[in-house]
Amino acid sequence: MRAKKNIAIVGFMACGKTTVGREVARLIGYRFIDTDREVERAVASPLTALFHAAGESGFRQAEARILARILSGGKQVIACGGGVVEIPDSVAKLKAKATTVWLKVSLDDARARLEGEGGRPLYAQMTPDEFAALYERRQKMYEFADVHIDTAGLDLVRVVQLVLHTLY
Repeated sequence: MRAKKNIAIVGFMACGKTTVGREVARLIGYRFIDTDREVERAVASPLTALFHAAGESGFRQAEARILARILSGGKQVIACGGGVVEIPDSVAKLKAKATTVWLKVSLDDARARLEGEGGRPLYAQMTPDEFAALYERRQKMYEFADVHIDTAGLDLVRVVQLVLHTLY
């Protein structure tokens, strides 16, 4: 498969989108963009404050606007927020303007990576059952991706190798 002009990394919280995306971008000479950081920059506020002030729906609206702007460019690796799939228009834009890579993570691995980590407002406000329900619902939503990579038991180097091998 040949990658489109942009590569978008999607997946659930703590699957490694930012870490993998940054390394893929470095290796292929593309610009790296993290949509969460771009939203923070656009609203001049941390995500936790935006979630508190505008709720998840307000955050998703801001994310959709930022993603549309980002996707107008090229030669970018984009680490998308885990909930980007909640907005159908964002998914349609990703399908049209990027090769999408889904980094699969197990529910247990996601929980383990998030424990003790700050700055995840959605996770912080959920019960374990709500988190599991969100995980299950979103798994179906990520299936649109062009490439699916199961990260279980793999280190960063191996995941990046799989991404590059699949795309090039």
